[in-house]
Formats: sequence, structure tokens, C-alpha cells
Amino acid sequence: MKQTLPPITDKQKEIISNIFRFRFINRVQIQKLLHHQDYHRINIWLKDLTEKQYLQKDHKQTFEGQTKPTVYNLGINGIRFLKTQKNVNKSDLRKYYGESKKSEKFKKQCQLIVDVYLAITQKYPDITLFFTRADFPAKGVIRDIMPSFGFIREEEGNRIAYICELFQYGKPRGYYPIRIKKFINFFKDEEDTRILFICATSGLRNYIEKITENMVNGESLSGNIYFKIITYQDLKELDIFL
Repeated sequence: MKQTLPPITDKQKEIISNIFRFRFINRVQIQKLLHHQDYHRINIWLKDLTEKQYLQKDHKQTFEGQTKPTVYNLGINGIRFLKTQKNVNKSDLRKYYGESKKSEKFKKQCQLIVDVYLAITQKYPDITLFFTRADFPAKGVIRDIMPSFGFIREEEGNRIAYICELFQYGKPRGYYPIRIKKFINFFKDEEDTRILFICATSGLRNYIEKITENMVNGESLSGNIYFKIITYQDLKELDIFL
């Protein structure tokens, strides 16, 4: 027997779609994504979605010792709803069942990507497409490398792809050179590709810069591929374009 899901509005469906794309989003970010002025209405929609198990609240989410707006991720009915949507890669949905086990670093990273999306699409109208991992085509070759996110920018009539990877502390020492090498091998023959490595701190940035420079100097890159290594703070200040 086909399961009947509780009824929700089109705007609530839009909220679910955004959480599918970004994984963890706070209440303020949701309001901005919907371009909605009335936060009371947003709260009503979120309360209803939570009660109907389309969403879950992440009660542990805090930043720097300060309580922040409530963070939401997909609930069981949210996953069931997305399974009915034609534009959703069903195999991607399996990982959403374990959201409650995700680390605080992962949750912060997801919200950082939302902030980046909101900031750059508002400031730079020439950004025509923004991709999260959920947006990558089901059989697209980009899934072989799985960057954190990417976007397309129109520059003097040309479409330039920006591929972005977030680097945090806490990984084994050997992780970073292996990951950087994968990016170089994957994109070395591509035309007009910009790679942004975004690091948690200036110390990590310096380390990633050194590794990348040594590896690039040892390669013969036939395409127009460019690397820029920045920090999270640079990202927030939108100092990201090559």
C-alpha cells in the first residue's frame, strides 16, 4: 500500500528542497533562501514540518559558545517526500538517514556553504549556477572527485567554472596531499577551470599552498587550470575570484 504523507504547502516543499541541497540549514538562512520577510510565517512552516516529521531540529548546534538559530535537517517524511520527486537522485537519499550522527564540523561546514551561496549570489549577479553535492548529475564525472561545491560565473562572455573544496583540521597528515593530487589529475586537461581550496585557518592555508605549489610544478598542465588557496575568512569577505 502506498504511504500517504501529511499535506504541506509549496513553500514548505521549497524548504525541504533546500535542506536536501545543503543538508544542515539554520532558521535565518532558510528565511533568506525563501526571500521571505515574515519570520513568524517561517517559524509556523518549520514547526509544522517538524511535527509532521519532514524535518528534524538539531538541538546541539552552537557556535563559539553562543546559541544560534535552530538548525534543521531532513526527517523521515522529508526523505520519503523526496523519493517521489523526479529531479532527485534517489541513491543520494540513503546518506540522509544518518544525519543525527554527523559531526559538529560537518554541520558548520554545511551552513558555511549556505552563507557562501547567499553572499555571492547576492553580490555577483554574473554567477549563473551554484552546485552543491546534491546537485551534481547522477552519472556526472564530477562525482569522481566530489568537491564541496562549485559555481559558474559569466566573465566577459565566457562561462568559467569554479570548483571549491573546504579543508579543515583533524584529517590525517597524508589526507591533504592525496586530496590535492586528485584535483590536479582530474582537472589538468580542462579548459578555464578555477580551483578554490578554502582552509579553516591561515596556518592550514600556508600548508596547502606549499603542497599545491610543489605538485603543480611537477605536472605538465595542458588546460587553463588555476589554483587559489584562501581561508574561511577570505570566503566570508568574498575575496575569492581569480
